Amino acid sequence: MEKYMVQIEFRYKAIPKIDSPYASDCYNKKITIGIYDSIDEAIKQGNKSLEVLKAKFRVDDCFSKHGGIFGTANKLVCNFVSRNKPQFFATIETLHFDNLASVMEDVFNANDRWLQKNR
Repeated sequence: MEKYMVQIEFRYKAIPKIDSPYASDCYNKKITIGIYDSIDEAIKQGNKSLEVLKAKFRVDDCFSKHGGIFGTANKLVCNFVSRNKPQFFATIETLHFDNLASVMEDVFNANDRWLQKNR
């Protein structure tokens, strides 16, 4: 079974939380917009979120079912701006739900086949 998760990550600079010469001034915050049963619903809700982002960010792209490389789904939208301004990365990630034992078996079988070929 597959579901689709829409997330937005913000990357920004701020005054370090601790007073140390080794403290980083780079921060990030990631939020989950939702988890959806279909890619179509994830694209729809993801694009609604992009509309909200337009209040503060330049947004030149959108999620789409066939707008990615080689006609695949476009599941990443981000803004490319100065390194000193906040950035966002909006993504749709496919979540795979499966039986752990069968996935482990597949992984080890594939690895064994690779080992046999590369000896």
